[in-house]
Amino acid sequence: PPWAPAWMVCGMDWVSYDFVGTLEGLDGDVALLFDALGVAEAGLPSREAVGFGATHAASSVGRYYNASLAEAIGEAYAPDAEAGGYDLRDVLEQIRGG
Repeated sequence: PPWAPAWMVCGMDWVSYDFVGTLEGLDGDVALLFDALGVAEAGLPSREAVGFGATHAASSVGRYYNASLAEAIGEAYAPDAEAGGYDLRDVLEQIRGG
């Protein structure tokens, strides 16, 4: 399914990954990958250069999800968040109005 959690799609419960990249750390992650592969770093264009501005999606979540739906989604995607170094508690607190 297109919205299946990454831990299911990538088999994170049975494959031991030594690297999990994030979009927020893309520049550094790509540099690490290029270095590991022995590829000369070419760099990546900025978000602004390709027209991808910040979405501020986390601040909009409360408009689309009620607390129980957010809790269910948070539970389903908790392994993804953990693998990427994210903490969903702040987003869930924001939805709850806290």
